[in-house]
Amino acid sequence: MIDLPVPLDTLVKNFYKKGFTLKTKSAESTILLGKVNDETVEMIIYPTTMTKLVRKVTLKYPPHKKWKSLKKAYTERQTMMIEKYGPIKFQRLEFLPPYKEGKGKEFEALAKQKAFWTTNWGDMPYNQNLFLELEASADKCILIHFTLKDHALKHEEEKKMSQNSLF
Repeated sequence: MIDLPVPLDTLVKNFYKKGFTLKTKSAESTILLGKVNDETVEMIIYPTTMTKLVRKVTLKYPPHKKWKSLKKAYTERQTMMIEKYGPIKFQRLEFLPPYKEGKGKEFEALAKQKAFWTTNWGDMPYNQNLFLELEASADKCILIHFTLKDHALKHEEEKKMSQNSLF
């Protein structure tokens, strides 16, 4: 839809033009509400500490009430993303003891970090600066993370610089 390597304000303005509205804004993130592919999402935009360049965008889909519903939505989203972005580089879909899928405590397992539902595409062949990840979160949502690796590194550098300047 829109290229990511831009300043935060530019990206936000571009999404306002596409019908998104502001939910919250802080120094750490800006959250917009809108639709992507006719699905309601929260778009969480993370800037670098000092230069306010976009370093990460997370699409957060509404929470699910049942595990089967979340799992089906996850699988459908994964299939769509494979078609668009190519083969998966890493996937971890598992429950750790004492949890097992089908026992009715899948959401509890996610919340206690005893379940991992994450898929990533590694370095994108056409844009090696982009790291893409799909995740089922502890709050029963599906998340898609788009991370610009060079801006994520810049964020860490800026964070250290700002911490050092306080002393």
